[in-house]
Amino acid sequence: MQIDQLLLAKEQAAAVNASEQKRAEQKLILANKELVFQYSEKAKRAEELVIANKELLYQNKEKAKRIAELIIAKKELLVENKEKIKRGIDQINKNKMIAFQRDRLKKITSLLPGAVFQYQLFSDGSSCFPFFSEAIIQMYRVTPEEICKDAFSFFANVHPLDLEGFFASIQKSAKKLAIWHYEYRVKFDDGTIRFHYGEGIPKKEEDGSVLWHGIITDITERRQMEEALLESDRQRTDILNDIQDVVWSLSWPDMTANYISQSAEQVTGWPFQDFFADPSLWAKMVHPDDQQISEQAFDQLLKKGSAVRECRIVRPDGTIVWINDRSKVVYDKDNNIIRLDGVLRDITASKQAALFKEIHHEILEILNEPGALYDAIPRLIDTLKIKGGFDAVGIRLQDGDDFPYFAQNGFL
Repeated sequence: MQIDQLLLAKEQAAAVNASEQKRAEQKLILANKELVFQYSEKAKRAEELVIANKELLYQNKEKAKRIAELIIAKKELLVENKEKIKRGIDQINKNKMIAFQRDRLKKITSLLPGAVFQYQLFSDGSSCFPFFSEAIIQMYRVTPEEICKDAFSFFANVHPLDLEGFFASIQKSAKKLAIWHYEYRVKFDDGTIRFHYGEGIPKKEEDGSVLWHGIITDITERRQMEEALLESDRQRTDILNDIQDVVWSLSWPDMTANYISQSAEQVTGWPFQDFFADPSLWAKMVHPDDQQISEQAFDQLLKKGSAVRECRIVRPDGTIVWINDRSKVVYDKDNNIIRLDGVLRDITASKQAALFKEIHHEILEILNEPGALYDAIPRLIDTLKIKGGFDAVGIRLQDGDDFPYFAQNGFL
């Protein structure tokens, strides 16, 4: 009984165990399925993680690439900024140098007696003033900025009568690339007129234009002085020409005429211009018998600085003229001879008066001598011929209505 119970219990236990085992196996199967599912999900998530990691890796590579590009760009930007900074510094230094040079140029040009300029003429006929110094303000009553902006403000002040000549001188200089120089007047709205003189050196530019560098000066005072001197010279010349004496001045040592008063032609008979054309005329017109007197006076002039000569000169028509020539030497500061000045006077009348007086006195002495008049006649004729310098002398005595020769000497 007991065994049966044990067997039954064993069977029951076995049945229970089988049932439990079956449930356990089912749980195990379910657990395995769950595990497989979890593994599958894990694998899926692992695959997704791999994909995500790949995507992240790609993104990181792209980021690294962009970072590298950004670094390169920053480096390039840094280099570019450095270049810009360098160029900026260079430009600042250049501007400072330009400002310094302009300031120095302004100071230098302010010391010059005129307005320094640049004038540019283009191939199409237009022109401008790239530069004008501050002196233009006083000379043209406009600023350098106004003229550089509009050249018309310069030409508007040029006298209308000189404007055509002004432009013609510019064109001539541009055509030949020759130094430009022109004297002209400027006229302002208030009627003031000033004289200006411009001079500039042209240069051909690469664009075909011509650029002048030059200076314009105000010569009004100089012109006024020149005109005053000319007027003074005219007055002096008029005065000297009204004087019958010959005022003369010769350069040394060539003896060319610096000045001869026009009375020289009246006194000497030689054309006025001949004295300027022929320096040797002074020596040529001296009478051959008086050449030694003239040479001695010239030697005295050079040795003592002054001389007086009285001699005869021969006019082109053969007429003899007595002259008194007072001359002096003019020296420079180093005591070198620079010219000879003098005054020449016609003394023919006084010489003849003195001669006639002497002849008259001798004739009276001969006539007052005791003896026959007939014997005195030959002596009278000789005295008249020798003292008077005549080639022939005759004495006529009235015989009725006729005057036959009583005595003569020298007639054929």
